[in-house]
Amino acid sequence: MQKRSTFHGVAQEIRQNVQSGLWPPGKRIPTKSQLCTMFAASNMTVQKALTLLWSQGFTEAHGRNGTFITKRPPCRYRIALVFSVPTSNNQHAKALLTAAAKIKERDGYQFDLFESCYAWSPDATSGNMRRLEKEAAERRLAGAIFFGGEAPYAVSKLLHSHTLTTIFAAMYDTQYKYSGPAIPYENPMPALWDHIRASGRKKLAVFAIDAAMDWQTPALWQQAATAGITMREEWIHFFNPLKPRSVRNVTMLMASLPPELRPDSLYISDDHLVPETINALASCNLNIPQDLTVYAHTNFPLRHKDKVPLHSVGFNAATTLQRTIDTIRSPINNTYSLLPLVPFQIKKQYHDY
Repeated sequence: MQKRSTFHGVAQEIRQNVQSGLWPPGKRIPTKSQLCTMFAASNMTVQKALTLLWSQGFTEAHGRNGTFITKRPPCRYRIALVFSVPTSNNQHAKALLTAAAKIKERDGYQFDLFESCYAWSPDATSGNMRRLEKEAAERRLAGAIFFGGEAPYAVSKLLHSHTLTTIFAAMYDTQYKYSGPAIPYENPMPALWDHIRASGRKKLAVFAIDAAMDWQTPALWQQAATAGITMREEWIHFFNPLKPRSVRNVTMLMASLPPELRPDSLYISDDHLVPETINALASCNLNIPQDLTVYAHTNFPLRHKDKVPLHSVGFNAATTLQRTIDTIRSPINNTYSLLPLVPFQIKKQYHDY
């Protein structure tokens, strides 16, 4: 007896027919009864599969005329993922690329990676940025997602030509107007203050990239004080991500302090600093999390192993990508719109590097 198909299986078969070109855009697909026979599935299973495909942008119903493949199904969308820096050691980029691979497998969207892209000035524009501009000019892309804000790409012709839907994914800033729609990341600090306070910790150290987050502004110190959290200047450290050994040295030095001089919580505010810090903590004499609660800024999904227990804090890469895809598929009229925030998350887990 032939095994009956699930609606996910039927949907996947139809997606593969579209992606292979067997069922091209605009083609009328077989009737429900024909699909039931084709996939050995019940009428309800086929209906659920068609509903799923409609929600994903693969099909559209034309009443009595039947169901058709959309003129531009997801597999016909090529979306550029643009980073101003190399991605090989960038945890944020790795999380986004992992999410992109899953979305491609599920829905068929095509993603092209453009790393080390920058256009600080007309004379300082990278080869990859010029390649991206060429791809856009030749209309080979449906849209582009720029990570890390607009500054590295500020003078790119692409941002001002309006030949391509460009979306920015960056930390939330109500004062800044992007030249295109922006996917803002929620400000992590309010949730972090609440979590630290609820856990009974009162002394916070911070590891940051150079002055990427201005931890010494009066407002931030005031927020910490309001939350009942002490931040000392000697606990705030800025690092060059290209020199990770300094991160390890400072971590070991901090761990060697007597309890009365040592912070009881640590926020690693940038993905680049997490591996070296975690490796250093694993080799020191601290009992984690009893002696030190660790918050590591990363992005989900993450690996789950058993080296150092910590709280991973960050943003869901799949949520970020899905919101940008939805915007590219249905462009908004307001060029400067801030789209819904990507929520900040805190997850307790083990992390191994």
